Amino acid sequence: MVEYLAQYDLEVYNFPTTGRGLRTTRDRSVGDVLIQVPADKAVTVESLFQTYPLLSKAADIAATTASAAATTASATPSVLAANRNKQLSDEQILATGLLLLQNDQDPYAASLPPQYSVLQMPDVLLECLPLAYQKLIRAYQQHCRMLHATMLDVLLLVLSQNDDGDESKKETIETVMSVDNFLWAFSTVRSRCVGMDGPDDTRIRTGGTHEIRVLLPGFDLLNHQFGAKTTPSLVHENNNNNNNNNNNNNNHQEGSYYRIQSNDAYKKHDQVFISYGDDKERDNLRMLLTYGFVVPDNPASVVTMDVHDLFVACTTARPHFFTSHVLTQLWVLFERLGKQRDLYVWDGTTQQPRESLQTGGLSMMAALLVEQQQQQFLIQPDEDSFEQDLLHALLTNRKQELAKCQARLLELDDRTKQALEEEWRPMLRAIRLLLKEESSYLGKEN
Repeated sequence: MVEYLAQYDLEVYNFPTTGRGLRTTRDRSVGDVLIQVPADKAVTVESLFQTYPLLSKAADIAATTASAAATTASATPSVLAANRNKQLSDEQILATGLLLLQNDQDPYAASLPPQYSVLQMPDVLLECLPLAYQKLIRAYQQHCRMLHATMLDVLLLVLSQNDDGDESKKETIETVMSVDNFLWAFSTVRSRCVGMDGPDDTRIRTGGTHEIRVLLPGFDLLNHQFGAKTTPSLVHENNNNNNNNNNNNNNHQEGSYYRIQSNDAYKKHDQVFISYGDDKERDNLRMLLTYGFVVPDNPASVVTMDVHDLFVACTTARPHFFTSHVLTQLWVLFERLGKQRDLYVWDGTTQQPRESLQTGGLSMMAALLVEQQQQQFLIQPDEDSFEQDLLHALLTNRKQELAKCQARLLELDDRTKQALEEEWRPMLRAIRLLLKEESSYLGKEN
């Protein structure tokens, strides 16, 4: 990898703020090619199917099962969606493929570092986050464990249909596909894949139409920075005439390759960056869930709350109306409407509730309050002042919760310096920063 990166005047470097990344060994101008990877070095679902026919057969079986289930039931949208979920996803296949490559001592797979993500976060760290985030992470963990169980079941079914009777293959798969291994691989796929245009494979579920996930050696060493401008592309051999790397990589120009071009200029020894996504979609909670880190001064300065937060705030704002009995009825209503997992967002930049909170939270609860007041023959409903009081209660409650989380984190630092493994210290820093940043968003609210 060191030799390969040197061809593009890049080197691996441990930066004090972002950790391991890539820095340039020369000045770079706008439009410079940062790095290219031959297409045959990319890890994709298609390449894994070719390397491991077991995975292709597993996708076939899962797709056939889903199709058969759909044809035997009424073809309503909900039934079709449920049966589509029985197909394997590209992330399941990529995660399993990474583990198989690692087991076969593939150099790229062996180079991947431990991915201490929220999927494997110990409870002692998880409990330093707001309750809404704890529940979200636990649901994410449960979902990924389900994906693991489904994937393993299909693989073992494929092996059971083989005629060779080789039990060692089953034992190998069960060992390679342990829950911890799968969670590591899944979080690695989530945090390192690049989205590229590509052909659809109807056997599997993907993140979007005509889009494939690609793992690219070298690409995944590039760290995130909001505003970094790059253009990723798949280039074919007849488009190679505009390379600006002084023919240092002619040996890689036989056929197609993935290329990332920078639209920023860099000085020698600068870290080179890509953006992991639009700043409006990459708030700190999302960054923590997907990548395991948090960004200071994140442009997406938002606070996320859930239904439980909403109900508690209702009780704070109007305790004589929102009794435990009423809240129980509301929970049944939210479940019937499919809103029990809704999330509500406060925008710290505009100091206003976003649509999810205004319409799905404040206005909805105000309407329910008015309806209840009318049933009790109260002539002057107070929905306007209630919305203001409810919002104030929501934000005040979160401020207090953040303060408790920060205190818990301080106690944790002192109590478990030796107990926590070295690898979890970056996660500690991420949680500490998330709490600090979120407190600053709420600190602006009067």
